[in-house]
Amino acid sequence: MPPASFRRPSRGAKRFLSSYVRHIGESYRSELDPTKVPRRIKIYCVIQVIITPLQLEYGLEPTDPTMYWPFYFGTYNKEGTLLDPNDPMLYWMIPVYRKTKDGIDTRGREPRVEETEIVDCLEQHAVFSK
Repeated sequence: MPPASFRRPSRGAKRFLSSYVRHIGESYRSELDPTKVPRRIKIYCVIQVIITPLQLEYGLEPTDPTMYWPFYFGTYNKEGTLLDPNDPMLYWMIPVYRKTKDGIDTRGREPRVEETEIVDCLEQHAVFSK
C-alpha cells in the first residue's frame, strides 16, 4: 500500500485535466458508431512502483497489476467539467491487490504469485453504468 492513498492534484493540474478531457471529448469517437461522442470521461492518475528484489523472488513481474497505483481523478463531461466534486472516491487510490487463493495454507510464509489471485477494484470502478 502506498504511503499516501489520497492525492489531490494542484489547481494547475486540475486545469490541465480539464483541458485534456476537452481534447478527448473532441477527438475520440465510439468504435461501434463513429457518430457518437463521449458524454462522460473518467480520469485516473496511475503511478507505477518499482518492484523490489523480494517481490521478484516471490514471483511477481514488474508489469504485475499490483505494481500500478491508480488514483481516481473524477468523472467529467466532454466540456471538461468535473461532474461530482463531492464524489467520496475522488482523489483516492482504487485498490488492486493479490489475495491468497482459497485452500492455500501460507502460515509462517508469504504466498507465491501462483498461490494468489488478483482483486481488481479498478476494473469494477472504471465501468460506467447505463
